[in-house]
Amino acid sequence: MVVVVLLLLLLFVVVVACGCLLVLFVGCCCCCLLLLLLVLLVVVVLFLFCCCCCCLWLLLLLLLIVLAVVVCGCCCLLLLVLVLVLSRWFHIRDHEALCTEVGALLGRETRAKGAQILLAPTVNLQRVPTAGRHFECFSEDPDLTSRLAVAYIRGVQSVSGVGACVKHLVANDQEQDRMSVSAEVTERTLRRVYLRPFEAAVKEGGAVAVMTGYNRLNGTFCSQHSWLLRDILRGEWGFQGLVMSDWFGTHSTESCLAAGLDLEMPYRRDMFYGDRLLQLAREGEVSEAELRSRAASVLRVMGQLGLLEESAREQRPHASRNGDADRELLRRAAEESIVLLKNDKNLLPLPSTSHVAVIGANAQRLTLQGGGSPQVLLHPANRSVVDALGKCLSEGGCVTWELGCDTASYLPPLGQDCFRASSGDALLEMSVFLGKGWPQGSPIGSVPVHSMEPQAVFKGLMFHRNPVRPKSREPWSARLVTRLIATEAGRYEFGLGCSGRARLRVNGRLLLAEPQDDETRRRVEQDILAPLPEKRAEFILEAGETLELEVDWIPDRLRAQLMIGCRRRDWVDESEMRHRAVAAAKLADAVVVVVGTDEVIETEGKDQDSMDLPVAVVKLIEELIAANPRTVVCLNAGSPKNLCPWVDKVGAVVSAWFGGQEGAEALGAALVDGASHWGPSGRLPFTWPRSLSDCPTGPLPGPQYPGENGRVLYAEGEQVGYRWYAARGIAPLFSFGHGLSYAQFEFVSRGKAAQKHLDAIN
Repeated sequence: MVVVVLLLLLLFVVVVACGCLLVLFVGCCCCCLLLLLLVLLVVVVLFLFCCCCCCLWLLLLLLLIVLAVVVCGCCCLLLLVLVLVLSRWFHIRDHEALCTEVGALLGRETRAKGAQILLAPTVNLQRVPTAGRHFECFSEDPDLTSRLAVAYIRGVQSVSGVGACVKHLVANDQEQDRMSVSAEVTERTLRRVYLRPFEAAVKEGGAVAVMTGYNRLNGTFCSQHSWLLRDILRGEWGFQGLVMSDWFGTHSTESCLAAGLDLEMPYRRDMFYGDRLLQLAREGEVSEAELRSRAASVLRVMGQLGLLEESAREQRPHASRNGDADRELLRRAAEESIVLLKNDKNLLPLPSTSHVAVIGANAQRLTLQGGGSPQVLLHPANRSVVDALGKCLSEGGCVTWELGCDTASYLPPLGQDCFRASSGDALLEMSVFLGKGWPQGSPIGSVPVHSMEPQAVFKGLMFHRNPVRPKSREPWSARLVTRLIATEAGRYEFGLGCSGRARLRVNGRLLLAEPQDDETRRRVEQDILAPLPEKRAEFILEAGETLELEVDWIPDRLRAQLMIGCRRRDWVDESEMRHRAVAAAKLADAVVVVVGTDEVIETEGKDQDSMDLPVAVVKLIEELIAANPRTVVCLNAGSPKNLCPWVDKVGAVVSAWFGGQEGAEALGAALVDGASHWGPSGRLPFTWPRSLSDCPTGPLPGPQYPGENGRVLYAEGEQVGYRWYAARGIAPLFSFGHGLSYAQFEFVSRGKAAQKHLDAIN
């Protein structure tokens, strides 16, 4: 009996010691409960084998342990990462449901366009705050990315005949040198961090296709990486779907085939899976079994999508419905995604009777989407926060607007805003010439140009081939001419950007010449989606004056793109714009400043230069805060920005992201009391750093970003995002999961008639 008691006492000591260590170092509530249960079990056993006195002594110890566990457990729950993970999981089911609804809408849109596979979602992680496609990713956290990706894919594939293609496998986390840079990542980090969203997308979401990244992984291009595609994707995860390359993302016929790449995109004359593959097959360099295996993957997906049925036929694209229910869903998604970062003294929501001064170019033309391949042609929608805010105010409220400062990456496209055509319906007439050099001799034909508005991915005019003779492979040039009449007198600013060379004349005077420099040519040749620079010049016109505009253009052989912009300037300089904005702010009850980026700054093909807002924007915000402390800054951007110069002085900060078609309406409603049904209720899916030097990638530029000698080192290992800040004790500006809200609760006492009101923040 004595031996049994001693053994049980020893077990008791071991259990308590291990449990306390778990609580202190792990901080998990489950550990606390497990400890208590085990101690209680020991007490019960001792009661059966020894005296009650001993048990009473142990029960006293148990009470002390309970007290210690409660205290230790609560302190651990106050740790940054644990609290935020708990907050995230508390809301995740609602976000998953919304993500599934949005995915289903995208599935219907895909179907409407006559397509079968949606090239989404992007499940790369937000490793670098300045990454060009930061806006396109879900989160810095692999678990949150996995959950939302699975919900998104299930929504897309709930539409019959539509599949989702998850991308870009793997470590395709920056745009700079993305076509060639080698991501140096350990296998442990890959498996525990970067591969996890792809695994969830395939195994749980059931994605029918996977797209490989442009980059190399540990020295080997992802499109020909056998370990990645054969061993992991097909072997360990059991993927039976289609593996495709990114556009122009292949470098070898044999290596891609051997690795398990099924489909090369896009089709072109000199593709690796074209005549080259056919020749290798004829020479016996590739096995018939390998070819059959690759073809079987494609056919299997075609079968899943109903493309092998006799009734299947090519669908013609048609306009999507854009119905009330769809717009309502888009608005709800936009509102719920808005994150209230700061709200001192309950500045927000604004009373509906407020006189609001709205400042900023983004307030009149909100950026609704990032640049590059994610861009789509939008339905006609309100892009003005000024108009949206005005609709939310009551009769006693009003809105005024001032530009404040000029931050446009490109001038508005040449159109009817500044001029009216002197004759005809076309905006410009484009004559096409054959041969190298500037247009000369007789044209081979002409085509009317009705608009310079963006064509989805590309700004201005974009041609994949000769617009008059599509089958011709000869060099060509063009001359665009028009006669326009100025609607108002003033200073007009013209912009010109192109791939290749161009020159613009106004009334016979050479105003702009755009020779393509070596750096621009290198960027265009390396990445077809890289944004083009724009040159600007001014011209003074009288009201009613006729303007003869002529543009000669020699397009680049890889990318024939031409941008012509124009606007009337009714300000002299930056100080005048700022003075007008400050004067408006002093007269208002509150100020709403809408600033941020656009689809040129945040875009595929190019990373951002820094986290900083333009100097003119920072100066404007500081002067507005000094003029009216009831200032709200709304950030219209898809990535974190440097807010440190003014964030401690401003009344409220709102992150509105790129809100999509209903983004302006959602932001306007979220700012006014009683106007919003859903927002703001978003939480940050990434850590908002104070500066780039605090980030896991270290001082920039460096080997961890953008890389050196063609290699980028993932030296931070598994400490991505909030893990890095928690491990290093670095305080970010806003933590992962941060997000405030506003609501009013009413508590009524049953025993008393008195009522108490409580404003609850966050």
